[in-house]
Amino acid sequence: MAGRSRRMVGLIGLIVFICGVCLAYSSSNIAGEMRFFRQMVGRDASERTIVWQSDASNENAVLEYRRYGETEAVSVRPMIERCEADGVSFFRYQAELTELSRGAVYEYRVAENEQPSKWMRLSTEDDEYTALLFTDSQCRGDYQTWQEVVRAASEREEGVQLCLHLGDLVDCGASYYQWNRWLMGAEEILASCAFAPTMGNHEDYTSDWQMTMPHFYRALFPVPKTDGRELEGHVYSFDYGEVHYVVLDTQAEELSSWKSDWIIRQAEWLRQDLAETSAQRKIVLCHKPFYEMDGSITEHGKAWLPICRAYGVQLVLSGHHHIYARAVIDGITMITAGVSGDGTGYMPQENQHNIIAQRCDVPNYLTLSVTSDMLRVRVIQVGGEVIDEVTIP
Repeated sequence: MAGRSRRMVGLIGLIVFICGVCLAYSSSNIAGEMRFFRQMVGRDASERTIVWQSDASNENAVLEYRRYGETEAVSVRPMIERCEADGVSFFRYQAELTELSRGAVYEYRVAENEQPSKWMRLSTEDDEYTALLFTDSQCRGDYQTWQEVVRAASEREEGVQLCLHLGDLVDCGASYYQWNRWLMGAEEILASCAFAPTMGNHEDYTSDWQMTMPHFYRALFPVPKTDGRELEGHVYSFDYGEVHYVVLDTQAEELSSWKSDWIIRQAEWLRQDLAETSAQRKIVLCHKPFYEMDGSITEHGKAWLPICRAYGVQLVLSGHHHIYARAVIDGITMITAGVSGDGTGYMPQENQHNIIAQRCDVPNYLTLSVTSDMLRVRVIQVGGEVIDEVTIP
């Protein structure tokens, strides 16, 4: 009996040892894994910032890119930065590509210790293109709804060059778990086309629903730089083809403890930015619309709408209200884009601006088609039903 007990203890010890070895091996692999590749927009289509992350820092990492079909590649050493927020840390790799030819197709990959990733597509074709738009993708649980919306849009839409998000990417901006689930759902599309995010109010929430600075958002998405340190990472602009895009931050209330005169500061920057662009087409992206559900103009709408009107902005895209609505205010088309997560069910109110307004019980996405003579926006439910379409000459 004693011998049997000793053999049992020995067997259990062996099992524990093997499990420990496997766990250590697995952890070492996970610790150095490259993941969540994403192409961040540059100042125009000829620039791109490739970002990825890992739990380990590897000074031997290198990004290679080449024209599609060619064999010779250019090597770029990434900048590596340790990022920490909410008690979690990771290493962000950032490689700047600044001399891409417009109208070309490239492919890129990343190698660490001679172990390369797969080749991924990078296109600078921008004369006529399609952009995918999402908003309010925050979910409860494992972000399955968000993954389904992205999968449906990716499979259904062809020739996508640009991906835009109008804010509230996650439900809690301080949750590392939620960001990982969000990135898992979007990793294929973000690795293959340019991405331009917009900050929403949920990016400023802690796990106990208190206000905080959007540390994770800014660490994950290095957007084009702007003049003025206060605005850095919150607002920016870029050109893609013949369209000038401006991204604004509507979280004046949420960030009031850290940012003073937030709306006025952005108004000054917006006026200067629009005055300096030579693009004839101008689109503004922001999370909260310029008008409330009852039709009243918001404080940021009062400050920014006259500037948009003066400099010929044609389209303002936003989210936040969890409804789909389209209006025209002062000659500018205003679209509230719906919801791309599982936070559905808000009821729109009648107001003097809306041409169409409807509740979003089914998640949706938008397409923005840019051609030589028009902008066309289509609003599509996850199952494929088109619920609205508008053309802006």
